[in-house]
Amino acid sequence: MTIICLVLVFLFDYSHRIWRTEDGLPQNRVQSIAQTPEGYLWVGTSEGLARFDGVRFVIFDRSNTAAITDNSIQSLEAAPDGSLWIGTEGGGLLHYARGVFQAFGEKDGLTNGFIRAIHLDRSGTLWVGTDRGFFRSANRGFVRVDGTTEIPLASVISIAEDATGKIWVASGAGLLEFDGERLKRAPCDPPPGAASLTVSLVREGLIADGCGVPRITIPDLPISSLHKDASGNLWIGTVGKGLVSVNLSNGRSTAYPAPSVIPDNTVLLLFEDRQHDIWVGAQDGLARLSPAVATTLTAALSGSEGLLDDNVSTTYEDREGRALDRHLFGTAIPAQPHHS
Repeated sequence: MTIICLVLVFLFDYSHRIWRTEDGLPQNRVQSIAQTPEGYLWVGTSEGLARFDGVRFVIFDRSNTAAITDNSIQSLEAAPDGSLWIGTEGGGLLHYARGVFQAFGEKDGLTNGFIRAIHLDRSGTLWVGTDRGFFRSANRGFVRVDGTTEIPLASVISIAEDATGKIWVASGAGLLEFDGERLKRAPCDPPPGAASLTVSLVREGLIADGCGVPRITIPDLPISSLHKDASGNLWIGTVGKGLVSVNLSNGRSTAYPAPSVIPDNTVLLLFEDRQHDIWVGAQDGLARLSPAVATTLTAALSGSEGLLDDNVSTTYEDREGRALDRHLFGTAIPAQPHHS
């Protein structure tokens, strides 16, 4: 795997907004994100699950949801039918559909309640990775696919599916693959600790399979998460080094540091929604980066879009996130200061 060093350019092409507990999050540590087909963004934190409609968070936790027995939400997976799979840290697997939470546990074949990773593959099979065991859905329950002579115990960190449908697993014991019949060790031998990065590259389509050669060079950073967006940018979340994007067509790198853009410099996850906003889950909050669209307003413009004067000294952000100068439009425009 090729490693290069980056020269980071601090140029921001995205507007941003940060949310923390004072804005409605259950807790600042954001561990998982998913978006269901109707548009809701679901945010898993260390102290509860939140549904976000763009304005407010609705919180689900042990205090108001009987099926949730542990508030730490480790993994989320949205299904095409509009439902949501939820992995908790000790409280097992949950399924949310049509307003109802259903719990899956030992009675359903899941013998460990620490759900670290969930993946719904293209055939509709649900794969569930736990601290002690790797499972797949079958016959309305789950069957264990480790516990064999070759892989007696899989402590699963992450799961991905390559273009051929093969399942790749980052585990405490290294890189594993499921070949359609059994779980086995990958024929390649990635460096210690590199299995998670390999699985991330498979998930983003940046490597043909877990034993292939990456189609990109890998920055020399402590990488915690990766995402290739719809515009061809590679987003890189790091441990302690903030957020970096790399334009894969020209190689330009841009840094998005804390606290000016993101909550803190340890990024736990990255997610792109259907509007192509980039969501950053960090140890100290949730950030949204939206492609910046700038419109130039001048005194020369006619009608309601024209300014009273070209000398602009103060701007405010309205409740919809638009930057306005309330003194130049003749009336006081209700606005909120920019918090990010």
